[in-house]
Amino acid sequence: MIFRRRTILLLTLASCFINTIYAAEPVADTRNLKKMGTISVSRASTLDDLEIQISKRTDRLYLPYYRITSAGGENFLHGTADVYKQCNN
Repeated sequence: MIFRRRTILLLTLASCFINTIYAAEPVADTRNLKKMGTISVSRASTLDDLEIQISKRTDRLYLPYYRITSAGGENFLHGTADVYKQCNN
């Protein structure tokens, strides 16, 4: 029982640490990056909220970089972004 609680505690702490390691970041220059796909998000209330949603979705894919390619809407915003990883040259 104590072992199980310690394991759960350690996994929880590790997941918090890993989330900060894999925080996706926006990029402008994609020359040395490999495009892995395109993602879309919707129902954002502000541009900051849209970027946060894109960053979180990129994090869930374990990809470190994204580039927002479109954003628009009236009451709620929607947007798309290309997601990238580092090239291994």
